[in-house]
Amino acid sequence: YDLIPIYASHTFGEGLLETYTKYLFELLSVVDNVWAISKATANDIVRFMQETGITHAASLHIIRIGDVLPVTVPKEVSKQLELRYDKPFCISVGTIESRKNHIQLYTALKLANERNELSKLPHVYIIGRPGWLTGDVINHFNRDTDISSKVTILHNLDDVELAWFYKNALFSVYTSQYEGWGLPIAESLAYGTPVITSNTSSMVEIAPNQAMLISPYDSRELLKAMLAYSNWATNQSARKKAKHFKTTDWQQAAKVIGDSIS
Repeated sequence: YDLIPIYASHTFGEGLLETYTKYLFELLSVVDNVWAISKATANDIVRFMQETGITHAASLHIIRIGDVLPVTVPKEVSKQLELRYDKPFCISVGTIESRKNHIQLYTALKLANERNELSKLPHVYIIGRPGWLTGDVINHFNRDTDISSKVTILHNLDDVELAWFYKNALFSVYTSQYEGWGLPIAESLAYGTPVITSNTSSMVEIAPNQAMLISPYDSRELLKAMLAYSNWATNQSARKKAKHFKTTDWQQAAKVIGDSIS
């Protein structure tokens, strides 16, 4: 999936770098086949083998993982969710951890408040459980009265609820610092929902003509993108682009693996 514990080790707890490096070195020294979920991950694998002196010639394959949630949202469930959650809204889906870069979303909202533009943005639902190095940013979202009324953090949604959020969001935000793929980007576009994401690592591969690519280190750029997608005309234009996104189901991904070893 990724070599992030090696090439972005600062985004994980201490000790994982050494364990992961040893584990990966031992595997890549003996395996016959390696499947990478992006070109970026494949490049990282080649880099790692060169840097660690692995000369074993494993076959390296690139697969595209599925991005279709195999669920439907019943009408009665949709009605319940519409009553429970504020509209309009945008979403940020993914584990709340350092690498996923929720701090950029926080500072973009703070900037919007400073510029008296917070009211121009939809409500933000952050969907994901807490992960690595995340306590401070969750505290900021929950307790900073400048922006806390604009943000709700949701844990443990089921697939039906998640599908409803993807389908009904104005747009989604996924400005991770580093990814092996970035599944929420593809899932969002699969529902025809515009997405703002990062111009780094694998995220540029997913849908370069449909997603809005920005720097994950520029809060001003994120705020500009969020304001743009909050505008009805711009949002509708982005939705037309999203309709051209080509989805991948999990059977297709499995077939690629099967074909490569048959």
